[in-house]
This record gives sequence, C-alpha cells and structure tokens, in this order.
Amino acid sequence: QIVGELALPFQNAYRNLRDASPFISGCIQDLTNCLDNLTRSQAKWAIETFLALSVLDREAKDFSKILDEAVRHHHITQRTGLIAEISLTVGNTEEQILSSIHKRIAEVQAVYEFDEKQGQTPTFFMFACQGLPCFNGRLLNIRNYHMVQHKGLPSESTVDRTSYDNEACKLEGWMYSWQDQQNCNILPTEDQLHIFLIENQIDVPDSYPQVY
Repeated sequence: QIVGELALPFQNAYRNLRDASPFISGCIQDLTNCLDNLTRSQAKWAIETFLALSVLDREAKDFSKILDEAVRHHHITQRTGLIAEISLTVGNTEEQILSSIHKRIAEVQAVYEFDEKQGQTPTFFMFACQGLPCFNGRLLNIRNYHMVQHKGLPSESTVDRTSYDNEACKLEGWMYSWQDQQNCNILPTEDQLHIFLIENQIDVPDSYPQVY
C-alpha cells in the first residue's frame, strides 16, 4: 500500500526488485516485517531510501559511463526519485565512478548488517533513513545514525542539518498525516496543510511559507 503512494521512480524500482542484490531485497523484506513498529513517515523514508539504492546498484554501470558529473547526477535523480547532488558519485573514469557507487552501497550494508547482528533492524528503520528527498543526505544520515547509536557521539556532533532542514522534515511528516486523514496520496496545497495544522493545534512556524 505504501509503495502505491510513492513517486513513479520508486514504484518502478519496486517492480524491478527481482533484479536487486540479495542485500537490498533482504532489507526490503525486513522492512516489510517491521512496518508495525514504524510511523508512516519512517516507513516511507526507509522504503524510498532502499528502493533508490536498488536502482543505483542495478544501473551502476550505466551511471558510471556518464562522465559529466552534472549530467550523471541529474540522471541518477530521474531514475531513483531522490535528489542526487554533486559528490554522491565521484571519479574521472568509468572505473572510478563505478567504484564510488559500490563504496556508497557497501557503507550502507556495513551499518545495516551491524544493526542486524545486534537485533536492532527496527531501530535502524526508525531513525537511519530520515530526511529530505536528497540522496546524499539520506546516506549521510545513515552514517551519522551509526556514529550516534554505536559510537557514543552526541547527535549534534554528527548530524549536519540546519533548522530549515529540520522544519522541512517535520513538514513532510505533516503532509503524510494529512494524506492519512484525507485517505489520499496527493500532496496538500499550502492552504490545506495550514488549515490541517491549525485544526490539529500544531504550532505553525514563522518560516512555514518558505519551507513549504
């Protein structure tokens, strides 16, 4: 049901999961088993992240052939549904770019498997994948989650977010809540969401119009 509410690139990725690596397909299955422990926002962030990773992994060779960095990351954005900013993948040759993609996926796998051995996959899905629809940010958050959860570092020392980012994440969660209330999968207009916040006695931040 959640997949049907996601943007088209994510739905396409879900339909092609049969071609995903055992690691990613296993993560999606684990996520399905954890849904009862997650909020709607947490579930959407997690499934978006791993579906995007499945595309990045499956089409890695095609992406690596695009040597122009801006063109490559625009293509990754179009294919995965998450905004791929410059530096998501790096390198001057196909081999270097392909290696950087594999390293990105290996980093996520290492963090996930660490939590899996600790029996903490529900916690991983709750907190590791939160964030805006930015591929770089999602992967950075997974790394930061690991540093905070298992290395004992305070969250403010690792999470590179501005207050604007935090408000945008809250706004996305409110949008999902509005969708639940309306039983639909379209995004609310600014006015509709503003009314929803007031009706539910949620303080509307001064930056709301800009964040929206």
